[in-house]
Amino acid sequence: MANNWPTVGDSRGKFIFVMEGTAEEIYAQGHPSFQNRAMFVVSNPGKPEAAFILEDEPLKRQDTIQQEVSLGYIARTRADGPNNQNKTGDVSQMNAAFRSGAQIISTDYYRPDPRYKTLPNIFKNYTCKFPNGELARINPISAASKQSIGKIAE
Repeated sequence: MANNWPTVGDSRGKFIFVMEGTAEEIYAQGHPSFQNRAMFVVSNPGKPEAAFILEDEPLKRQDTIQQEVSLGYIARTRADGPNNQNKTGDVSQMNAAFRSGAQIISTDYYRPDPRYKTLPNIFKNYTCKFPNGELARINPISAASKQSIGKIAE
């Protein structure tokens, strides 16, 4: 929250480790704000150790995600869910994830589910990808001043 995240250039070739699960409390014991620890944990906003936030529902929590990103948290959300968008073809969750400003967007469909070719009445040609075929983009929340915000196709 103090704008101390490294730049993309400084981060190239490095890893950030984030723990998720039941061992988080044990890992944090005796290490306030994770001083002298190798990993972050998924946490809730406002806690001293909070850096990474999980927000799995960008349609319902888009404003919350935008606020968390604006405050300096790294947010992860989902563009889709298992066996949902591959059957409906609905891109609304994906587009909400892109608009949210979450820095990490998870997908199960970086390529279409191959079953859409053999069972088109059940599976759709859904895939998660940036608009206009882009491979990267400027964050619409944390770096909005560096871009002209375009409309995402619904």
